[in-house]
Amino acid sequence: MNKLAATVIGGILLAASPAIAAQSSGAPVREGFLSIGGPRVLEPRATLRIPIRCSVECRSTARAKLKLPGSDIAPSKARGHLAPGKPRNLIVKLNDYALEVLREQSQLSRLRVSVKATSDRSGDQVRAVKVFRFTAPE
Repeated sequence: MNKLAATVIGGILLAASPAIAAQSSGAPVREGFLSIGGPRVLEPRATLRIPIRCSVECRSTARAKLKLPGSDIAPSKARGHLAPGKPRNLIVKLNDYALEVLREQSQLSRLRVSVKATSDRSGDQVRAVKVFRFTAPE
């Protein structure tokens, strides 16, 4: 289906605005020096922001995959550099059709974000995955 599309724009952006929460924030997923933050449950919106942070200077590759009932949207990939302790947002933009399907079937949809980070200093690599659910629109 060519109508379904999600894209990661601008890679991991400098904007440090919080993820759009529908409920209270959940604990970040941590793996070594990498963490993926944000609430466990997101509101269906055209632009989703997922905060990513490294405690050391690192290079990262993030993949966002939107899972909708009956179809998955192939992962979009973004690369970026993270300064120690400074969160940056992974921005996921949805087109109108994907947003409509997400709003109609939000309870059955998921956003899977996986991030691989490599420390600039030691070369160590870590991977973290966080799966987000969606609320039903009001």
